[in-house]
Amino acid sequence: MFSGTQGRTIEEAGQGGSPLPTEDATEIGMRIASASPGPWMVFLESDGGMGGDSVIVVSESDSEADIYLWLGPDLAPSEIFVFVAEARQDLPALLAAIR
Repeated sequence: MFSGTQGRTIEEAGQGGSPLPTEDATEIGMRIASASPGPWMVFLESDGGMGGDSVIVVSESDSEADIYLWLGPDLAPSEIFVFVAEARQDLPALLAAIR
């Protein structure tokens, strides 16, 4: 949770006109920097997937594991795969825009 949002989402905090505290922006930046570099690519089961399942490929290198998202015993819906994969590209741009 972001300390400056006091239990609110980032969207709710932004609507209130409160800037994102520097400490929170720094923490977000550190998480972005520690993730595998983008772009992350999503392959959806509905489009043939990769080996039949939905997957997020974070690197062309075999040393980086792919991401499979599960909700209980089932793979997460396609929309969640797309959200997570695109967030890797979107978050750095959003953070830069608010800084």
